Amino acid sequence: MNSLVPNSCAECIVYSQCGGTGLPALDKMGCIPSGKPHPKDPNMDPRLSDEFWKKWDDVGGLLDMGCHTTIKGMSAEVLPRYIPKIHDGVSRNGLLKNVPWVAIPLHQLFISKKGNFRGCNFKSRAELEDYFRISANTKIVLVGCDQDRHIENFWKNHLKYALPASLKLLNIDLVTCPNYSLFTDMTGFHVLRNIKRIILTAERFSNAGIPPVLHLNAFRDQHWDTWARFLMEHPEITIVAKEFQTGSNEKEIKSLADLQQILGKAIHPILIGAARFHNTAKALFPSFSIMDSKPFMAATHREALVYDNKGLLKWKKTLLLNGMSIEGILADNIKLYPQYMERIQKSSRPPKPPKIDRRIPDEQELSFA
Repeated sequence: MNSLVPNSCAECIVYSQCGGTGLPALDKMGCIPSGKPHPKDPNMDPRLSDEFWKKWDDVGGLLDMGCHTTIKGMSAEVLPRYIPKIHDGVSRNGLLKNVPWVAIPLHQLFISKKGNFRGCNFKSRAELEDYFRISANTKIVLVGCDQDRHIENFWKNHLKYALPASLKLLNIDLVTCPNYSLFTDMTGFHVLRNIKRIILTAERFSNAGIPPVLHLNAFRDQHWDTWARFLMEHPEITIVAKEFQTGSNEKEIKSLADLQQILGKAIHPILIGAARFHNTAKALFPSFSIMDSKPFMAATHREALVYDNKGLLKWKKTLLLNGMSIEGILADNIKLYPQYMERIQKSSRPPKPPKIDRRIPDEQELSFA
């Protein structure tokens, strides 16, 4: 009999959606932590009934992980290989010109400088362009990938303040969904809830008329299976996103390529913070985009991409006279960065020492002779 507090994964009411841990020994125990639950534990623990059902209802339940409306799509052909992420227009007097796309953090459109939520900070597209010092013909993608405090703040307030609709009034061209986190110490309920929150934000942006980009968070094969089923049900989705700033590695890019094979069609991934994996992505995808803020952050620290005497691009500290703007440095950094990505190495650090095998041997490996 299926249960909310199961003794094993097979007895769980969301087993068909979750798929378990993938490890038979753990599946026999289930994912509910041992010991007395703590009332302030953010994990979705069915033993804390009131909080559990509040989170369950918040996403419309976990027995149906689908979206039953068509997601507003966009042709991947319009996306460039590199999308620069900028955080403000400070230290720039003129507009950032001849840049087809820029990325802006989603939270900056509704969080005050003190970190308080206050609804949308901008009343028009022109006001937004003026603040970030970008030209009117530049397309804007909002980046939902952010710190947990920002994306949780968004979730808490996005319906109350009709944020998707207010962003549509700014003529936003594209938005990547918040990357609600999946952790290995979460219950399966919590993992499914965060996957569904990504799906729901995509649906709500789409309903407001803004093309959304699903952020494919996953750490088990079962999660990738969930995304594969969803994308098969929504062939209109061809652009997806994955974040590489907080630990994701080359294996994640290959998982995206495996997903592409399962779907039987090309997908266009927006790889956030993945310049070091440019050449890997180039070998695996017909088209893709790298998104990061390196040219912007370097410019704010007066660092410019320049050719050295060997014809290689290097970062070099640049002096500016008092009153001079960094806009020239930023424009050059953005222009040259795609060439820089072509040769960047995955890591400049020395190789890690070999791992010591500390696993517990299975019975066949033990000898009692």
